[in-house]
Amino acid sequence: MEILVEQVARPLQAVADKANKVLLKEAHDLLFAAEKTTLTNPASPLTDQETKDVEDSLSVLKDVLLDKTLRPSSVRGAVDTLRGKHKILEQKVETLRLESVAEEEEMAEEELAAAEEELGAAEVVDDQGQTSSQKL
Repeated sequence: MEILVEQVARPLQAVADKANKVLLKEAHDLLFAAEKTTLTNPASPLTDQETKDVEDSLSVLKDVLLDKTLRPSSVRGAVDTLRGKHKILEQKVETLRLESVAEEEEMAEEELAAAEEELGAAEVVDDQGQTSSQKL
């Protein structure tokens, strides 16, 4: 009877072990991605709260991963929480980046318009090689 239980349990244990390895890899990948986001984006009052939330969730996940009991349900909960907080931060950072790019483009257009206005008149050469001044 005991041998039968072991034979039945072996494939189940193998599946559980593989699922735990996948979960731990997911946790580590998310850990590194979230840390990269918090470290590579400049501090901004517009993202301070989201950055703090991600850092707090990172700390919780690290504690769960270092816990000797390492319960998969605890890891899953910490991963899901961090994933949600990280997604919010990434979206906000991307929105701010796009706004910054739009502002830079607008400033470049304004500078170009000002430069064109400063030039005012341009010399134009006609078909016969005659030069004349024209307003732009």
